[in-house]
Amino acid sequence: MKNLLIAASAVKRLATQLANFTDKVNLFEMQADGSVTHGGEPVSLADIDIHCGWLSSDIMAAKLTRDYAISLLKSSTLEWVQSLSAGLDDPFFTKLAEKGIRLSNSDAQAPAIAEYVVASVLQRYQGFDIRKQFQNDAKWQANDFKEIYNSNWLIIGLGNIGQLVADRVTAFGGNVTGVKRDPNRANDYPLIGFDNINANLAQQDVVVLACALTADTRDLVDQAFLAQMKPDAIIVNIGRGDLVKEDELLIALDKDAIDFAVLDVFRTEPLPEKSRFWNHPKVLVTPHSSNRGLGTDSRGDSLFLANLDAYINNKVLKNEVNTTELRPAV
Repeated sequence: MKNLLIAASAVKRLATQLANFTDKVNLFEMQADGSVTHGGEPVSLADIDIHCGWLSSDIMAAKLTRDYAISLLKSSTLEWVQSLSAGLDDPFFTKLAEKGIRLSNSDAQAPAIAEYVVASVLQRYQGFDIRKQFQNDAKWQANDFKEIYNSNWLIIGLGNIGQLVADRVTAFGGNVTGVKRDPNRANDYPLIGFDNINANLAQQDVVVLACALTADTRDLVDQAFLAQMKPDAIIVNIGRGDLVKEDELLIALDKDAIDFAVLDVFRTEPLPEKSRFWNHPKVLVTPHSSNRGLGTDSRGDSLFLANLDAYINNKVLKNEVNTTELRPAV
């Protein structure tokens, strides 16, 4: 039998599906107050061998992430953890990797984030705010708009999320170049390495940051990076705030060195009320919420259940991470 540490609210929501695992998995439920129960009775994790865990949205919503992470890291029998996130730059994941724990990340949010990226660029291209103002003013006036068709997109980080962004862009007739650590891997799109990014920026209409935060990618977008971009280009960050030197991005926007920034992540979150980003006319701010599509949670549940089945039956895990490649984002 495998012992699974899971949020009590997730057990309640997935009771029917989890019943299929009763002969192979014992459920240890973390309650909203951080206590743990098994079969309705309180237990001490110090007396339990935890084999697997699911860092789910339930854990985060209950503000139990730290307690949950500590509980898993203390277990000497831990074998596998399913994450709710795509990015694995948190020190918790690095510590799991150091212990040799198997780890799978999530692509449940990828469809929502891909739609967010394209919708945000379309909002800028189409000028919906201009159209609405004409409507409010009862003015029969058209506005020209830029098309995604035949536009050039550089997607930095062509993983689960970046790949879906690329698919949606090409459906509009856009042209995609991807950036990966190993540009020689087979892919549906042309690839370049991180060392060739700056040399390719001058041709890009949209640059999307969808890469992991590592020591190599921290402060990737700086003055030199921005200086290579087209004056009418858009930058979209759905990766991590620390990928961008924010002061230098603001300077570029102020000088019209680039056209617009779509920012869902920031170096400090929540974004301070006094931040210039809030009221900047060339910035769209969203509160780290590009993943909030109404289908994200159900896809996350399905991914966990499929991987739980794979784990207990010694099958291949979907989205298993090569933990030897995990590097702290120092």
